[in-house]
Amino acid sequence: MWCTLHLQDGNEKKTEEFVTSLLPGHICTRCFHITRRRLRKREGQWWEESEELLPGYVFIETSQPEAVYRELKKASKYLLFSDDHFVSVLKENDRKFLEQITDKTGRIGLSVVRVKKAGDKKEIEYLSGPLAKVSDQISWVDLHRRFAKVDTGFLKDKKGFSLSFYFEGESIVPETGQQKIRHFQRECVSVSGEKTKGYDALCGM
Repeated sequence: MWCTLHLQDGNEKKTEEFVTSLLPGHICTRCFHITRRRLRKREGQWWEESEELLPGYVFIETSQPEAVYRELKKASKYLLFSDDHFVSVLKENDRKFLEQITDKTGRIGLSVVRVKKAGDKKEIEYLSGPLAKVSDQISWVDLHRRFAKVDTGFLKDKKGFSLSFYFEGESIVPETGQQKIRHFQRECVSVSGEKTKGYDALCGM
């Protein structure tokens, strides 16, 4: 199971280091926060970037949540926790969802997709990455800005997560290095593959 730490200062990395040094391995299997890889267009190229997805949250994988709470409560003055509710056990469906789309470090990578034409519609195939694992939860896709909206219900969030992708065979610029990219037509499609009539209707964040 996963315990969730609710931080006041949002200093996830330092909290991870502190928790890892504080809790023995038989209590804390791993401690991490969630980040995601995103694509942003600059100077006509798609650049890969990393960003925090859930700032203020750190996760602890453990089979002993009571021991986690007890040990962290002793050290709460160092972690700037304000009350008795700084540690909670993540719901199992939320844990399974996050485990599907993250790696062992808590990172959500990029997905690879293929778009096929089927008459006057487009069909999207998710070849690899997080979106391939949760394709049944995708509500809509922005082909222009290279992200898909995934309905999660995570922590009562009704907006869902935006996860980035790139097209099969498409080049991107990693955080280091320079690669050229082909240009694609700006367009949004629904999950069914139908073209949308307006950019603002379905392509807002």
